[in-house]
Order: sequence, then C-alpha cells, then structure tokens
Amino acid sequence: MALPPFHIHPTVELVFLLVEGTYLVAIRNRRRSLGVGSPGASLAKDQVATRRQITLFSVGVGVLWIGAEWPIHDLAEHYLYSMHMVQHLLFTFVAAPLLIAGMPVWMLRKILHPRPVAAAAVALMHRIFSEFTFDPSSTTITTPVTRVLADRHGVCQDFAHLQISCMRSLGLPARYVSGYLLTTPPPGKPRLVGADASHAWLSVHCPVLGWIDIDPTNDVICDLRHITVAWGRDYGDVSPLRGVILGGAQHTLEVGVSVLPMN
Repeated sequence: MALPPFHIHPTVELVFLLVEGTYLVAIRNRRRSLGVGSPGASLAKDQVATRRQITLFSVGVGVLWIGAEWPIHDLAEHYLYSMHMVQHLLFTFVAAPLLIAGMPVWMLRKILHPRPVAAAAVALMHRIFSEFTFDPSSTTITTPVTRVLADRHGVCQDFAHLQISCMRSLGLPARYVSGYLLTTPPPGKPRLVGADASHAWLSVHCPVLGWIDIDPTNDVICDLRHITVAWGRDYGDVSPLRGVILGGAQHTLEVGVSVLPMN
C-alpha cells in the first residue's frame, strides 16, 4: 500500500515552528540568566536542559506535526479505524510523553504552576533590589536602560525604568510613578527641613487586583508613605521640572523637599 503524499499547510507549519522556537528561546534565556558558560558557574542538571531533552522535545513536535498534517484518513479507513482515533493514539501515547520528557523541571514547574502577575512583579522587584546598587553618581536622566542593566548601578528612576521595560517586554502594562516618600528620622533626631527629595517607582496592572505600586529602590510594596504626584509612560512624561534657561554659562539646581504628615 502506497502512503499518501505529505502536504504542509502554511498555518499549521507556523504554529509548530512557534512552539519549537518558544521552547528554544526559553532555554536560551534560562542559560543567560544563570550565566551558563561563565567562569565558576556550577549548575544542577535540571537548571537548563540537556541535549537529550532538546532532542526529545523536537521529536515530539515533529510527531504532532505529522499527526496534524499527514492525510491519515486513507490509512485509517484501510485499517478500519477512524481518523480521530488514530490521531488521539498518536498524540496521547507518542507525542505527549516525548514533549514531557523533553521539558526540564524548571519549565514544567512554570507550566503546571504559573506565577500570578503580582507575585512575578514582586519577585522581580526583590531581584533588582538585591542585584543592583543605588549610586546617585552613576547615571543621569538620559542614561538608557541598557546601560543600567549592564553596570548594575543607578537611582530610583533607573530602577523604575528597568522594571517597567521588563514588564512591557512581556506585554504586561506598567507605568512610571513620580512622587515623594515620607521618611522617618532616626530615633532622637529632628526631621530635617528640605532633606527629602522626589522619588520614583512603578505601577503594574494585574488582572485581578488592578494597578499595584511597587518600589524596587526600597524593595517594598507601596503604602501610605508613598505620595503619588503623577504617573506616565516614563520620566519624560512626569518630569517635576521642565523649562528652558536663557543666558549664562552652566547652572546647577538644588531642590529640597519636606514631607510632613497632616496630623
């Protein structure tokens, strides 16, 4: 019996290529985040993916591709089976085990236990706080996020821009927030007039909770101590001061703000 010809539908082909591509991109990003290949990197076997796992996953995608594309209707009729039964057996007992065997433990955990948006945003906030250094002399208002990411130094505006960029890269809404932070002086010390300065953090939109404000500079979820003045796409939308100075050479502006509770 001659096998029927194999025809590739462009739409189905694109879907399976996206599945395979997403898998490989996830592994590449995992390797980069863990520093695989860098000196002194010591990783457990389940932290990235072995060649065997990548091969098994690719074979599983191939089996799905064949099951979806091959005109097995003629074969099914020849053996007195329905086409859907053949596809069900092929997907359940061949493709599914190959796909599962090809996924590392960390990938299975993400699929089986997806992290809510709020929890993921807070986890990223913790990571920025622990891995980046607050350094007022390291950046300016024109420093790009890529520079901040490479140098691991910056101020509140930089950390807010960095996390906003990360959230938006995943298609998650995030906005820049400008305001002030109510600071408490050390015990026994008076509150200094003009000692407070403007502050920046971000808001992330969660499907259930709505907008939540988080502060990667201080590693906290914003509360009543964070006083919002404005929000926008980035610092340029809500700059506290904006204008043009005419005349003279160079100018230096110093601003001091005091935040006091109403009661």
